[in-house]
Amino acid sequence: MNFEEIVGPSDNKAATFVELIRRLAECLLPNSTATVDASANGVMILQRQGTVTNAMIPRYSGSGLTPHDRTAIEALLGRAVQYLKAQTCTLVGIRSLNAEDAQWLANLGEHSRVPVTYLDDVALANYLDEYEAVRHEFFPGPSVGTIFLSRGLALDDAPVEQLSEALVEAIASDLEGPAPEELLLAIAAKIKRMTRLKVLVFGPGPNGGDIYRKRCELRDRLGSLGHTAHFGEDICKPDVLKASGLNVSAGEYLAAIGYDYIVILMTSPGSIGEAHDFARVQRLASKMMICVDQNHKEGYSAQGVLRQFEGLNGKMDWFEYPKDITDCHLSTRVLEQIQKLAELKQWEVANSGDQI
Repeated sequence: MNFEEIVGPSDNKAATFVELIRRLAECLLPNSTATVDASANGVMILQRQGTVTNAMIPRYSGSGLTPHDRTAIEALLGRAVQYLKAQTCTLVGIRSLNAEDAQWLANLGEHSRVPVTYLDDVALANYLDEYEAVRHEFFPGPSVGTIFLSRGLALDDAPVEQLSEALVEAIASDLEGPAPEELLLAIAAKIKRMTRLKVLVFGPGPNGGDIYRKRCELRDRLGSLGHTAHFGEDICKPDVLKASGLNVSAGEYLAAIGYDYIVILMTSPGSIGEAHDFARVQRLASKMMICVDQNHKEGYSAQGVLRQFEGLNGKMDWFEYPKDITDCHLSTRVLEQIQKLAELKQWEVANSGDQI
């Protein structure tokens, strides 16, 4: 989705983008409010639900964060945390972050002591697919046809040219002339988004050091790939559980059922408990990956419940600490596993006769 085509005055696209994010923020959290806070450094959208406040910082800028952008973001985050009592922060942009900007943002989150995440154009497009009323309000209606894709492709990896060729085959009999390039590109983008996944990531909390940072990295990288990733504690919050009367184990089990895949970094008391709760349940084990330090291969869990987990087709990853954390080997293996599941879903979509 090209956010430079956003509906609004050509000389004030940034203001229109802020309003788009405000409207979207209200949709993402039911019964929440989203208000604009303006200062000399720019604007924020304060997303409030009960006692929880998230500061969303929209930046309608080019391919990278300029020094001015970084200074403004630091000032806005400081204001959000110190004066507006924000517990989390979300930077929102119209491009993917380059490696330098991604590292700067990760360092900013560590120094500010609040989780800082990034939503790029891919993640925003996915959300706008869910909230069509908002999309139609801010974007012109696309000229997209309806076809059946008759053969499977690795959609996330396939180049647009290969997708276009497959689409030409599928619609050639219905067209008298060549398919318009805009139509092919629109359909290619649509079918890529049809195979996004919902992933639940368990593991240590903010006191978990480098493992927690790796957990945050996994969530953010999954989001940048177009998937939806949540932490278990963000879904089963204490106030929600208290209001529902559910035990935390029952609440997390019910939440896990609704996700396409589950990843557990089994390095903390809570994540060990979650692994033991889920590992023997076949409907969960078959869509779950448990990551454990290889130094514990002879431990009680490894010789007991984790063997049973593998018998239910669960995926084990024995990582070498700290090498696999610092060199990103663990996150690469997790992302590869998610990609395999996404490719399976692509095949199911291609063979089900679903309409694109």
